[in-house]
Amino acid sequence: MIISKILFDNQSKRLRSGWRVVVYLGLLISPLIVRSMLGSQSDSPGSTPGSFDVGPGMIFNYLLMVIWTLLVSWGCLVVLDREWLDSLGLACRPGWWIQLGRGLGGGLLMVAGVVLIQIIVGGSRPGLNPYWSKGTGVDETALRHALFETGLTLLMMLLAALFEELLYRGYAFQTLLRGVHPLVPLALLSSLFGLSHLGNPNSTFFSTLNTILAGIWLSLAYLEVRNLWLPTGLHLGWNLALGPIFGLPVSGRLIPAHPLLITTSTAPEWITGGAYGSEGGAAATLALLAAIVFILRRRAASTVPAGSDAAGLRSP
Repeated sequence: MIISKILFDNQSKRLRSGWRVVVYLGLLISPLIVRSMLGSQSDSPGSTPGSFDVGPGMIFNYLLMVIWTLLVSWGCLVVLDREWLDSLGLACRPGWWIQLGRGLGGGLLMVAGVVLIQIIVGGSRPGLNPYWSKGTGVDETALRHALFETGLTLLMMLLAALFEELLYRGYAFQTLLRGVHPLVPLALLSSLFGLSHLGNPNSTFFSTLNTILAGIWLSLAYLEVRNLWLPTGLHLGWNLALGPIFGLPVSGRLIPAHPLLITTSTAPEWITGGAYGSEGGAAATLALLAAIVFILRRRAASTVPAGSDAAGLRSP
């Protein structure tokens, strides 16, 4: 009887939210466990630590991770929650593209604000990449290759943003919202989001702190609209602005090789983030804190969260 009370909710007779998350995580990592038991190596032959070559193979890997996460989420929703996948917040209901576009624009503006802070401080100078200028001697074949690389980067960043939003603002986050105070999943999943970037090249304490703040920002965006389109758009817009547009490192990695702009800096690394990129500097900290305060103030001023009229979305 005691074990039953620990495992199951007395009213719904279902597994408690914490145990549902445990089941979800167990299923999610099961391929890694099987791979480890088979003795597979995590790195492909010839790869070097910290390398990040965008190519069809990486696109395929991210696509597999997105599909697997969706399948596991769907299975847990149907079996454990008696709901359908559309309740996760990725249903293409009327206006979904508005939320995605709103997020995309918001992410771009956030990074523009970060770069503006770095410019005002006096150390950052964005300029057009000479590679894309006329008269640089770049042949047509090289130009086509660069355009192809940029297209792969955009697709990779979309899949990466979708995967991370499913992982950190998807089933686990939403299920915990049902069983505990929202501060618990917000703090827990945002911290895990930050710690997951510790292995990135040139990561620091401040880059981890900023990534945790970014997790809080994206989690609050989900809580505002109760769907994943807005935080996915914000996540994607942020990464696109950093890498392909401003030519800054994205979480420690320079992606792509030929960005639209090249942003140089002589300001102190504590402002710009140094080799890790803007995500490791105080300019990003200020922008993220401002965005968090903005969302909290807007939520406090409204009794009904925007987008809450969409039927089928999961709620606490």
